[in-house]
Amino acid sequence: MEYKKDAIRNIFNIVTAIIFIEFILGGLGHIFGLPIRKGLFAIGIVFSIFMIYREKIRIEKKFLIPIFVVCIYIAYGSIIGLINGNSIGYIFSDANGFLGILYVLLLIAYIKGRSENINKVLNIFVNCAVIVAIITIVLFFLSRIYLPNNLEIIVAYNNLNTKLQYGLISGLVLSNNYARVYLYNGIFMQLAVSIMFIKLFNKERNIFGIVKLAILLVGIYVSNTRGFWLGTLGVLILSFAYYLWRFKKYKLTIKNVLIAIIPLVLVAVIIPKTIVAVSPEQNLPQSTGSVKERFESIGDFENDESNKVRAIQLRFLVDKIKEKPVLGWGFGAHIYEYPQYMEENGLQSVNSSSFELYYVELIFKTGIIGTLIFFGYLLYNFIKLLLLIFKKGLKENDEQILVGWTIGTMSILASSITNPYIAGLSVFFVLVMEVYLIQLYDIKE
Repeated sequence: MEYKKDAIRNIFNIVTAIIFIEFILGGLGHIFGLPIRKGLFAIGIVFSIFMIYREKIRIEKKFLIPIFVVCIYIAYGSIIGLINGNSIGYIFSDANGFLGILYVLLLIAYIKGRSENINKVLNIFVNCAVIVAIITIVLFFLSRIYLPNNLEIIVAYNNLNTKLQYGLISGLVLSNNYARVYLYNGIFMQLAVSIMFIKLFNKERNIFGIVKLAILLVGIYVSNTRGFWLGTLGVLILSFAYYLWRFKKYKLTIKNVLIAIIPLVLVAVIIPKTIVAVSPEQNLPQSTGSVKERFESIGDFENDESNKVRAIQLRFLVDKIKEKPVLGWGFGAHIYEYPQYMEENGLQSVNSSSFELYYVELIFKTGIIGTLIFFGYLLYNFIKLLLLIFKKGLKENDEQILVGWTIGTMSILASSITNPYIAGLSVFFVLVMEVYLIQLYDIKE
């Protein structure tokens, strides 16, 4: 009987690891159109409930509260959507990501309050994010073999994404000399950088850790994705703030991190030297120039296409919010005038129900009441987090786990201002893990 118990536990651990690996390496979660992530979600939750019952794992009330709060939010958004006559299919589509709160059950069954199991989760996320970074780096430098003379590599990348439905966007950057390689799951590189920064502040020499951080930083850099750059910049600032706060108490060192940054500096210096001028006669599409120009384009709402779309999007969302500011329009709500306007003005085609400005979209759909329910609970947990770190005092290892994940979570939340990352199950899990860790360490203390 004991052997069977161990065998079942081992199977559960393997399934859980596969779920985490798929989060980072599975792209949008539906390779070749197959809903792999949703299938794993269902299997994982059912298996977790079975393990909790079978092993008689005690569930503290604090772990049930986030499930209760998010379920109230889902119910509210869905009811308002039904009242406004929104399609049930679209209502479910909007609510789908929030069902990820049930991953709390998976964490309860897998981690069981043990630090070594938390470290296993962190290692999976870091190692898989390193693989994403390597893919980004390889595709970026591979494009230089073809560009700027042969645009077939851009076509090949985009065709590959069309077939796989993976979540890859490519286009010309750096004066048409390289292809931009944006991967949806590249957002996890920010989280991994945060975890590795805090780990490498410790005195012991960690060669593998230094190599991993170096690869992650280069991967983020060559992705040419402004959201990733800004999110990682936030990670750098907060991580160094933590270092300055704790370096005396825990005898932290900055040496390992500085070594890991050297390859990034070298790449940043070498890439501009590989760029060649493109003749106007080649009639190539317009491309962004240097990294400096990419950063400067963040505030350009006239010439930058993506910024222009978001500005138009914001205008339509705000107009709708003004009509129903308190209750909102409910899950599944559409703004049909938005895609119509874009089409009439010769701009890119857009969806009438999903928006890059995700937080504004949530206000549009769930109003002030819904915003207070969801974001109010997040604010409550943030206050609890500050009390845990500054008042109660955690053990060094527990504190570094919590701080590393928290900084990564904050960077992802910041990047989600202009991209709907947390609308998906995989990235929403990052938020779920954050809430789980706060409850866990609150109970421990």
